[in-house]
Amino acid sequence: MLKKISFFILCLFVLSNSVFSETYVIPTDLQADIGSFEKQYEVNPTDNTRFDLAMAYAYTGQIIKGWKLLKKVSPEYAEVVVDVQAKLVEKEPENWKHHFKLAFGQYFKGDKDVAQKSFQTVIDLDPKNVWAMGYYALLEGEKGENSSAIEWCEKALKIEPNATGIHFLKAEGHRRQGDFMKAIGHMMIVGRLTTEENIELPKEL
Repeated sequence: MLKKISFFILCLFVLSNSVFSETYVIPTDLQADIGSFEKQYEVNPTDNTRFDLAMAYAYTGQIIKGWKLLKKVSPEYAEVVVDVQAKLVEKEPENWKHHFKLAFGQYFKGDKDVAQKSFQTVIDLDPKNVWAMGYYALLEGEKGENSSAIEWCEKALKIEPNATGIHFLKAEGHRRQGDFMKAIGHMMIVGRLTTEENIELPKEL
């Protein structure tokens, strides 16, 4: 499940070192999610609790923590995620978290186009969800749709100008287009915003 996502995970690594600038505050309800899922995982470390906690990290920008947990999830669990989250989406279609988790399950199954539609649904339900926009931009970049990826990055940056990972994605889009000056400009912003926290690159790409 995780071997197919080298570009995706490389970008997730950079995204993980992002948005923790002075202006970014994780909403209280999402902080509560993290605390609840951490307790559940501590008591019962299964694929289910690992995935739920990884997703809570993912939609609060703590991607490297989520990645470390996802490495421990069995490849077959992607099927379970899609099945469970699809049912939850049907039951609670207005809950963007169900669509967010469904998108990850779909992606890890290899259904990238479907996953992208699920991220679009997240954005439709939660128009200021910077992370869903970031993942959508990642998928646009994987398809070679660099102009679209850049546009999505710009939308996200209007909401959160200090989203370091989004600046990285935008720089990558400009680099792929051959606009190296713009790429360097955004990488300089990345350097300015990046925290002093040392984060190790995932070794299994």
